[in-house]
Amino acid sequence: MTAAAKKTPETAEDRKRKRRRNVAIGTGIGMAVLSGVLLFARNASADSKRLKAPPKKPRGGDGDASSGGSSGGGSRRTSPDSGGDRGSRGPGGGGSTDGGGDPPTRTTPDGGSGGARTPPRRTTPEGTTPTGPDPTIDELPYNSENPDPGTFYQVTAGGEDAKGLLNIARRYALTSLFLAARNVGELDDDGARNWASEKAPDAEKLREWADYILCVAWNDVLYGSFRVSANNRRGPHGRGIPLSPMHADNWQRLLEGRNPLRNVRLHSAGEVGTPSNVGRGDQRLPLLWMPQLDEQVLWDSRGATLRAGGTWANGFSFYFPPPIVMARSINDPTDASLGAWGCGEGRATYG
Repeated sequence: MTAAAKKTPETAEDRKRKRRRNVAIGTGIGMAVLSGVLLFARNASADSKRLKAPPKKPRGGDGDASSGGSSGGGSRRTSPDSGGDRGSRGPGGGGSTDGGGDPPTRTTPDGGSGGARTPPRRTTPEGTTPTGPDPTIDELPYNSENPDPGTFYQVTAGGEDAKGLLNIARRYALTSLFLAARNVGELDDDGARNWASEKAPDAEKLREWADYILCVAWNDVLYGSFRVSANNRRGPHGRGIPLSPMHADNWQRLLEGRNPLRNVRLHSAGEVGTPSNVGRGDQRLPLLWMPQLDEQVLWDSRGATLRAGGTWANGFSFYFPPPIVMARSINDPTDASLGAWGCGEGRATYG
């Protein structure tokens, strides 16, 4: 007799028990997935801060029109916990141009023609070969959902970003602390979340985290203004970043091989209010560079010391965007010529 012939036929009661068991297994799996969602960063996996940029869409002219929402090959990312794509653009706006003949302001991260000015801090000793990453445009780290360290963060309309720069800094701090606890402290996810909660910055320390963002030369040269609204924050250099939909779509410009565009006026020190612009933005919100921190220092100091960690392939600190971005010109029809932008270790020459 064959094995198949010896098998006892399945009864109706057997089938009922199997269905009940399958429902229980499915429920257990669902609860396990739900409990695994991180409290501080939706994408705080070990490599969350190295998201790949979407493919470039065909390059268009500088006089292209913009529209609300994601369109064509617009900037999008696949969220690791959502199972789908989410648009990264801010509110839509009318078509605009760069002004065509406006001369760009050349970025000179190595001193360039402005050799007497302050270049970015080179953290790789002279005479040694840097071994850091050197991402292409298609590999630029990018996020539109959480301000992770070591990424371009696209500020979005509404939600948490509507609460201002201090709230962006709070989320940046929590994710950075979480990653330091997990990657250096070798805590599991729950332990890392608890440690980050315990070391979360108070109101005074949170201002230091916000200043760390304001001192990034990339953020300052594209968005910094001495005219700061009453509910915004000034950095140590006296400038703030207007979180208003009045800027160019600089993420899309990078993907298309065009120069980033500054379109807000510098104004005079101490002015209060929303900066005026030159009318050539796309009514987008800022694209901020969130510096990668030295996680060992952050862990050893129990969250007290903020210091950029690591270098790109050209030897410059992670306080600055990848080399391919820093090497680009910045179009500035406002003629906001300060020479050196940013402050502290995030200071660099743009001129």
